[in-house]
Amino acid sequence: MAVMVVRALSLQATDQDTGLKDMPQVSDWAANEVRTIAALGMMSGWNNRFHQTLK
Repeated sequence: MAVMVVRALSLQATDQDTGLKDMPQVSDWAANEVRTIAALGMMSGWNNRFHQTLK
């Protein structure tokens, strides 16, 4: 979902560290988009984990 949103909105992907503990479980092809969407606050989670919760 993060990849689709970042690409649909033509957002500039980032490799910024978000502090998300479950980033190692994110596929390599989606990692930058997950970091981007989390850094922008468009998707979040809880307990420092990404759970794809739309705001």
